Amino acid sequence: MSASSLSLGPALAARLDAELSADERLVWTGQPRPDLAIRPAYFLVPFGLLFAAFAVGWMVLASAMGVTPMALCGLPFIAVGGLLALSPIWLRRQAQQTVYALTTRRALILEPSWWGPGVVRSYTAAGLGKMFRRERADGSGDLIFEEYTSRGTSSDGTASSSTQWRGFLAVSDVRAVEDLVRRTLLA
Repeated sequence: MSASSLSLGPALAARLDAELSADERLVWTGQPRPDLAIRPAYFLVPFGLLFAAFAVGWMVLASAMGVTPMALCGLPFIAVGGLLALSPIWLRRQAQQTVYALTTRRALILEPSWWGPGVVRSYTAAGLGKMFRRERADGSGDLIFEEYTSRGTSSDGTASSSTQWRGFLAVSDVRAVEDLVRRTLLA
C-alpha cells in the first residue's frame, strides 16, 4: 500500500511516501478526528471572547476620557482575544495536516509546523515499551507513545509544569489501532 492510494490528499500522501524506505510497507494510516482535536479550544473560545470584550471596553473608556494613546494599548489584547476565539479553526487545520502511519518497521507521526516542512516523529519497537491507551466511551482515544513534562518559571519566580503526550492522538477505534501496533511491532 502506498500513501498515494489513500484518502490523504496529494500533498500529505507525497510527504508520507517520501518518509518511507524501499523495504517499508504501510500497514495503517490515520489522522486525528477534527471534532476531538478541537476539544481543548472549548475553554479558549469563551475566554478569548471575554478577553477581547474587556479590551474593547478598555479602549472605549480610554477614548471617552480623551486618552487616545492609552486606548491604543488595547489593540494587542483584542488580537490575543481574537486568536484565542479562533483557536478551533487552527486546531482543526493542524489535525487535517497531521498524518499517523504504521509501517512494518515503525510508527510515524507527521505534524505540520507554522514555518517549514513540519516535524516527523518515528517510533520503533524499542521506543514503544511505555505505550499506553486512553479510551473514551465511544471507542475513540489516544495511543500514547511518549509522555513528557515541560517545566518553567514565571517572571515572579513561580514554578510551573505541563505534561504533554505524543502518539496517535484523537483517533477512532483506538483499541483496534493499539492491537495493530502491538501485532505489527511488538509481537
